[in-house]
Amino acid sequence: MTELVCQSMNAIIKFEIQVTTMLQHTYAEIEHDLIYKTGNVLPEKIQRQINRTSTELVGLDDEFEQIMNDIDNHIKSTYQKVDKNELDVPIDSPSLR
Repeated sequence: MTELVCQSMNAIIKFEIQVTTMLQHTYAEIEHDLIYKTGNVLPEKIQRQINRTSTELVGLDDEFEQIMNDIDNHIKSTYQKVDKNELDVPIDSPSLR
């Protein structure tokens, strides 16, 4: 989280912006509904399920980030090869551009 300050002629306003992935947001919403809203201490078995699911979502988040990086690298590599007139490129969207 980052705290930002916005200053206008009349006032100084402090605010924060939370940047999360879709999976982090999804987990936060589920946790809020399942745990916070109930106001109850959950049985250990259910808490373990929630913790396990949270860990799995973190892993999926990492996987999606890696996939996005791999796609970016593929596109850059393909563009470089095409620019050099190399023919050893797959026929896909980046190479056809």
